[in-house]
Amino acid sequence: MLRIALIGLVALALGGGGYAIGSAGDDARPALVRVVVAGSTDNDDTYDKWVTAECPEGMTAISGGAQVPHANDTPGVALYWSAPYEDHGLSGWWAAAQDTARGKKAWILQVQAICMEGVTTRAHPSGSLPPTVFSPADD
Repeated sequence: MLRIALIGLVALALGGGGYAIGSAGDDARPALVRVVVAGSTDNDDTYDKWVTAECPEGMTAISGGAQVPHANDTPGVALYWSAPYEDHGLSGWWAAAQDTARGKKAWILQVQAICMEGVTTRAHPSGSLPPTVFSPADD
């Protein structure tokens, strides 16, 4: 009886192991690829600035953000927009800020987009917003 149980256990282990090895090769998903892209404005005293970080072709922005480095040196600068955008098949992150105190100190606006390959958009039953196309106005 013990011998039959051992044979059954060995057969199960071999069969399961063979399946795991076979399925890993057949159903394996490709590795995820992530790229972080940055953008920056000039370091000057311009009142209103905007900047984009564009993902490489075929990639989608899944996250991003913006900052005004050393903002304590320019306390009147306010970030008023930081969001993803999609424009004619390209994806990225867009940010805008302005010197609300209208000081004459130089400042920089920086943005980063986190981009990935193979991202698709599907409608969500909760009613999430559809992707939109946005083009910042030229200065």
